[in-house]
Amino acid sequence: MSVLIQLLVGRFLILIASSRSVGDFSALTILYKATSYLDGLITPEVLELPHPFLYTVAKFSVWANYTFWTGLVGTGLWIIAHECGHQAFSESKFLNNAVGWVLHSG
Repeated sequence: MSVLIQLLVGRFLILIASSRSVGDFSALTILYKATSYLDGLITPEVLELPHPFLYTVAKFSVWANYTFWTGLVGTGLWIIAHECGHQAFSESKFLNNAVGWVLHSG
């Protein structure tokens, strides 16, 4: 009976990890779209700043923030792909190879 429970829990955890990966890719897309939108708003026509150099500083800050958050999400995806390379994500070698390939290619 405990082997059946371990099998079911293992399958459930794989399902959760897979759904979170889809959520992570969605988060990366939303982060990029939001950053691009904010970048377009940092212009003299939309935003009044006291010195022209501050537009460059503001754009740099927006993209630096994007880089930080993308790095956090991307690291999570990389960890799952790395574990797939060690065949630790699933008992199925095919599933490990498929998930690892998709995440490393994403």
